[in-house]
Amino acid sequence: MDLSGFVPDASLGHEPPTKETRTQHSEITNKPGGLQFQYNDPLHKFPLPQWIDDFLSSQPYDENNDDKHNAMLINPNEKFIVMVCHKYKETVVEACGGITDRLTLIPYYIWLAHKTGRKLLIKHTSPFELENYFMPPSDGGFDWRLPTKLAEKELEEYASRTHKQYTSEKKLALHEVIDQQSFKSKRFIFVNTNLAIEKIGHVFEEQNPGLDLDLIWPGIFRRMFTPSKELAKVIDQHANANGLVPGEYTAAHVRARYPGRGDIKLISKKEQSGLNMKDKTTHDIVTKLGDNSIKCAFKAMPEATHVYFASDSYDINKYLMDESPYWSKHHRNSTISNNNIDKVLVMRPDYIHDAIHLEQEPTETSKPSDYNAMFIDLWILAHSRCLAQGVGGFGHFGSKLSGYHTECRLRHRSLFDYGAMLESCPTSSELILINQNKDLVAELGRQKKKVAKLEEKLDHLMSIVGNHDN
Repeated sequence: MDLSGFVPDASLGHEPPTKETRTQHSEITNKPGGLQFQYNDPLHKFPLPQWIDDFLSSQPYDENNDDKHNAMLINPNEKFIVMVCHKYKETVVEACGGITDRLTLIPYYIWLAHKTGRKLLIKHTSPFELENYFMPPSDGGFDWRLPTKLAEKELEEYASRTHKQYTSEKKLALHEVIDQQSFKSKRFIFVNTNLAIEKIGHVFEEQNPGLDLDLIWPGIFRRMFTPSKELAKVIDQHANANGLVPGEYTAAHVRARYPGRGDIKLISKKEQSGLNMKDKTTHDIVTKLGDNSIKCAFKAMPEATHVYFASDSYDINKYLMDESPYWSKHHRNSTISNNNIDKVLVMRPDYIHDAIHLEQEPTETSKPSDYNAMFIDLWILAHSRCLAQGVGGFGHFGSKLSGYHTECRLRHRSLFDYGAMLESCPTSSELILINQNKDLVAELGRQKKKVAKLEEKLDHLMSIVGNHDN
């Protein structure tokens, strides 16, 4: 792949940030002691339908006093839907997927809780409590917390399920059964339904015609979540040190360890084992994926001076930061320039380590901060203006949360063809057309072969008839 002479393409149709749009879209909140790296007025920037706004205002968070929230939790007249990642068979940790799988059904459960008069809560005990990473926003955000001590009996009962109960519940379409007496009588309905995403992921839009999840996710996310104080400090310091401003940088995500291509070799069969970069084919594919993803990110936002890169693999991070002839700090701007503006590559602070997936069980020495990478990446992707997306759901989710998902997103890797690299950086709709054309060409080729075989048979029959006549 030759990137020399590459100049970003300003063809996506969005307006470059001006002084006015920077003030409107990218002003950073100036709260003493609070998170700085966020939009100044997310409630105004990302408005929601009134019924969702009302629902998310019904459980206000008070960072100085939990009494009202706790009183709601112990009120025998209140009932709850709890999105949970906990245990079964008393000690076995549930499989809940990554952060995208765990959060992606929130709109569905907001709708269902609203419809049935229930409150909505989130309780993750694996690998650690979600509150280590995300908290409700301090300015009246939606309080989804469930302290263990206030539902200890119910959580113990939930954890005592059999393996059969656990597996069947993961595929549950709750809206189909919630009116049954066995569910109506429960104060706490615990749900871990990541295996039902394909089955029920479309229900929200079916039940709410005219509402587009891509447009309401940014508002829901910012009303429910903000980085914990510890994580906010890390994000603020890193953003300030690297010149990141919300809405004024582009981004790229590569899930390098995802074995979508058979040519990418892992150290072992487990995805967590890492890439076998000693294998030349793996090295060449992975490094090209990295270079191309950033090229696509700047194609999406030509005027950007900064690109935030997120990946699951320190191998590709290290290559891009230290070795890439196009983007590394040692070679920056040696072959690529855009009006003599340096392109600054930014990664999370601990980019030299693999991002630990939330499914990876903690050890006795593990700390909550060991899993920070996913949450740092998600928050910063969610504040990018544009994004180059590869395979897997994480980059797609980050783009949805940004608010620019439908207008400034390109693909650097195919959904089809086993995750093949896309040097043309198409939009998602262009990629679909490309693959439809591929299918048409392939079908035409098959039909031509059939015609050729029929012609051979006809020639053979004609020769037989000719010989018979003679």
